Amino acid sequence: MDPQNYLDNLSTNLKNAIAKAISLAASRENEHVRPLHILLVLQEQEGTIGAEVLSKLNLDKETIEKKLEINKEEVETSSLPELSDKSKQALEKAMLLAHEYNHNYIGTEHLLSGLVHCKDEEVDKILQENNLTPQDVDKQVEIILKGTARFPDLENISETLEEIKNISKNQASLPGAGGHMKPQLFSQNQSKQNKTKQEKQSVLEMFTTELTSKKIQADIDPVIGRDTEIQRLINVLCRRNKNNPVLVGEAGVGKTAIVEGLAKKIVEGDVPDILRRKQLFSLDLTLLISGTIYRGEFESRLNKIVEKFKQQDDYILFIDELHNIIGTGSNQGTMDAANILKPALARGELQCIGATTIDEYEQYITDDPALERRFQSINVEEPSLEETKEILTGVKEYYDKYHEVEITEGAIENATKLSNKYIHDNFLPDKALDLMDEAASSVRTQREEGDLEKKKRELKEVKKDYKRKKEAAIEQENFDEALKWKRALSTTNKKLDQTEEKIIHNKKKEDPDKVTAENVARILGMQLSVNTDLLLQDEWEKLNNLDSKLKEEVFGHEQVIQKIVDSLKKSYLGIHDEDSPLSSLLFAGPSGVGKTELAKTLAEKLYYAKDALVKVDMSEFSEAHGVSDEFHEAHPDVQKLTLQILDEGELTDSTGKTISFNHAIIILTTTVGADLFKSQGIGFEDEKNQQQKTNEIIKDKLKDTFSKPLIGRINEICLMSPLEAQDTEKIVDKKITEISNNLQQRHNIAIEPEQEALTSLAEESYDRDTGVRHLEQLVEKTIQNLVIEVMTEN
Repeated sequence: MDPQNYLDNLSTNLKNAIAKAISLAASRENEHVRPLHILLVLQEQEGTIGAEVLSKLNLDKETIEKKLEINKEEVETSSLPELSDKSKQALEKAMLLAHEYNHNYIGTEHLLSGLVHCKDEEVDKILQENNLTPQDVDKQVEIILKGTARFPDLENISETLEEIKNISKNQASLPGAGGHMKPQLFSQNQSKQNKTKQEKQSVLEMFTTELTSKKIQADIDPVIGRDTEIQRLINVLCRRNKNNPVLVGEAGVGKTAIVEGLAKKIVEGDVPDILRRKQLFSLDLTLLISGTIYRGEFESRLNKIVEKFKQQDDYILFIDELHNIIGTGSNQGTMDAANILKPALARGELQCIGATTIDEYEQYITDDPALERRFQSINVEEPSLEETKEILTGVKEYYDKYHEVEITEGAIENATKLSNKYIHDNFLPDKALDLMDEAASSVRTQREEGDLEKKKRELKEVKKDYKRKKEAAIEQENFDEALKWKRALSTTNKKLDQTEEKIIHNKKKEDPDKVTAENVARILGMQLSVNTDLLLQDEWEKLNNLDSKLKEEVFGHEQVIQKIVDSLKKSYLGIHDEDSPLSSLLFAGPSGVGKTELAKTLAEKLYYAKDALVKVDMSEFSEAHGVSDEFHEAHPDVQKLTLQILDEGELTDSTGKTISFNHAIIILTTTVGADLFKSQGIGFEDEKNQQQKTNEIIKDKLKDTFSKPLIGRINEICLMSPLEAQDTEKIVDKKITEISNNLQQRHNIAIEPEQEALTSLAEESYDRDTGVRHLEQLVEKTIQNLVIEVMTEN
């Protein structure tokens, strides 16, 4: 690359600073331009970042001027003074600093850092007299350096530095060298070209991405199933007035993808004539505001962008997260981004596309009528399951190629279905794409590394090492060493390319690894911390087997179990409100009949995990301030919250986060009407009609206790009667079996009770008032005492 190209990256302010420093040295009849001359000029150069930093550091200007007077070096010469060795070294360090931070220009801030690090005695003394160190300057400069744009790869820095030296030496040949004309480093035409180039870089390359460039389009996936939204976008852009569309939709529905789809259509020429020559630029607000620590700096950057778009009728600006322009950049009385853009939008000098979420559009955009009037909103709805499958199928080949796998139809089906069912903090198609992407990634990472892949990885490490050594040599100004590592880097790149070609050739012969429905379910299981079998099992089959599994664990409530299963089957078939929970059940009965036990068993058999049951004891929330077990004890305000869950299937916390209950089973338990169960003897050989009559009385009492809206949203009211004798025997047998299994594992002791013992123990242990809880405690105590007695005797 021509070294002059690097000189083109010197900012206008930096060129002027060097020219003024030469002029200052000439006016004082100094033979050389010392770092002190440049430092004084930087401080006087208002509006530059270098001057702002010096001002913030409170560097005393008079001390610099006095130092220049004391250290005069008057000589008689007709030529302009040259840069001193220390000044040249400062300029070299400025270039190296810009290269280190990958900046695309060399400015006064880089030169200021070079001046304080060139080890010039005069500059060091000035800093000491002002109680400053080079590190103090570095802290201020570093804030700015991290927020600026990229610098081209600096391979020929030695040639560039030599060119700078030649420019300094050629000052004498400039017209007016012996007179009062101010020196100029470059011709007017060249300065104008450099200024234009720098402005173009700072406005477009630094802060925007051109979506209509072929390079960017090569990395953008096709947009599937959004033809209607793209056409609406085109229609609004082609309007005479209010031709600034804003896409409004939930996060993840594909707003940005629609804009990228428009850009692809523009590149392909598949748009009306009025749009065919358009260029679409995406603004990076974060980059635009980064490093703007001084008053008016952000305003200046954005105004330059607006001016650029005013000059080009074929430019369209895209602002993602449009609501962020409200308040952005406002500092110490300056205007925010919204107020800077409004005039240009109102006069039609700037055409803009925005994108934001529904909540943020209503909160920020509609709250500013002047801004809202400039935009035409376009609603972007979440795609259906079928549309999401089409989208995933359409982009599948790109994920296949990237991950070097083959994504099956089953994986696409599962990614769509499971993400829709279990992920509620995002929207389709984004959440389905994320699931499919991670599943493909997991298959790829589990693949064993072959010899060629290992060689490729090693070559990449070598390449990284050579590049680091080359950059270190440049920083140390050892250019011969840098050239050596550059050649080694070139050789390594060739070997890497050859290895990659072999890998591609071999893969064409092999069948790629497949991403299956099981892979997708496994990833989702890891994300949700649930059993993968739960996600893979057919739901209808699971529900068909549920009643028998529940009856094996819970005794005496066969009718209640059947009600629960029927309610869940109706939910599976879609015979319920999609916005409500899967099922809402109210278990009513005396204490100790198994209400909580049934809920625990349901969670374990349906979700394969005991911790799937989240129990909330409402006796702890009997006060209004304190927000289920024994639901009748809850405060009315807490019951209202429960009503919201049953009605809308979601609950919003104090931070605004929404929790979905769409796939939860809500079970409320209560002992309301327990006295009626006992007095009427339900479950103890009563006649059927008497039992039905009592059930109706209990239901009426429940309706009197709870609000009508709450009762109306309960899918099933399950009355759980006191247990019969045969049921208590089964519970005793189950409990003894559990104790026996524990003893077998720990002490190799087994218990096999006889039927008479079971019956006797059940009769002695069961109390209708205390229920099963007391029964289990007595059985456990009795068995433990027997085991201790037997072990003691033996």
